[in-house]
Amino acid sequence: MGGHAGRKSVSFRAIFILLNAVLLVAFGFIISLPLLLLGRQYTVVLEASGGAARLLPIVLFALALLALNGYFVRRWRLFRLLDDRDWPAAADYLQHRVLQQARPGGLSVRLLANTLLLSGRVPEIAPLERHVAQRRLWLYRRMLLHLVVPYLVGDANDGVGFFAKKLAEESHRPPVRAWLLWDYAFCLIRAGQPAAATEPLRELATVVAAAGGRRQPATSHIVALLGAYAAARLLPQPASLAVGVEPGQLAAAMRGVDGDPHVVVFATVIAEARRWLDGERGALVGE
Repeated sequence: MGGHAGRKSVSFRAIFILLNAVLLVAFGFIISLPLLLLGRQYTVVLEASGGAARLLPIVLFALALLALNGYFVRRWRLFRLLDDRDWPAAADYLQHRVLQQARPGGLSVRLLANTLLLSGRVPEIAPLERHVAQRRLWLYRRMLLHLVVPYLVGDANDGVGFFAKKLAEESHRPPVRAWLLWDYAFCLIRAGQPAAATEPLRELATVVAAAGGRRQPATSHIVALLGAYAAARLLPQPASLAVGVEPGQLAAAMRGVDGDPHVVVFATVIAEARRWLDGERGALVGE
C-alpha cells in the first residue's frame, strides 16, 4: 500500500514540476523570439526605453509563476489525497474547509459532494446542501444535482417532499428538470405510491421529447432510459422514451458520465434498464 501511494505522490509532483518547466520554456521563448527576429534593432529599442521595458516581462513572469505555485502549495494536501484516491481523508479535509467558508467555491463543493459519496458518507452531504443553499443560492442551483443525493437514499417520504418542492419552486434547465422528475418518481415508488409516480414520468417524457431536437447532454440519454423503464413497468400505456436512445449513444453516454452522482446512485437500476431495453429491441426485431 505504501509503495502504491508513493508512486501516486511522485506522479503528482511530476505534473507540478512539468507545469513549471513549461512556463519557464514559454517565457524563454517569448523573451528570445523578438531578439531572434529583430536582432540588434530589438536591443536598441530596449536600451532606448530604459530599465522598465527590460524588467516588465520578468516581473510579469515571476507573478505568474508565484500565482501558479501558490495555488498548488495552498492545495497540496488535497491534491495528494485525491491523487492517492484516499476519499475519506479528502472528504474530511474538504468538509473542514468548505463548511467554514461564507462563500464556498463551486469546485470545492463539487469535490466535497463527490468524495462524501465515494466514501459512503451520503448523509453528510445534507449539511453541505443546506450550507450552500443559505450562502450562495446561484451556486446551489448550479450544483443542485450533486447535492440532492441524501434525499434519494434516505427516508422516501422526505425525498417525496423535497423533490416536489424543488420542482414547484423554480424552473430548471431541461436536463436538470428531467433528473428531478426522475428523482421525484423514484421516491414516490420507494414510498409505496407508484400510481402517483405516473404524472412525473409522463412529464419526464414530455421534457425529453421537447429537448430532442437539440444536442443533448450525455445524462439526458440515461434519464430517458430510466424514465422509459419505470413507465413500462408502471403505466398501462407507457410513453416509449427509449425509442430514440440508440445503443451507440447510450454506450457513449455511459462513458462520458463516469463518476456522475446520479449515475453512481442508480448504477443497478441503469444496468436493469439496459437489459430491459435490449429485450425490447429484441422483441421488435422478432416481430
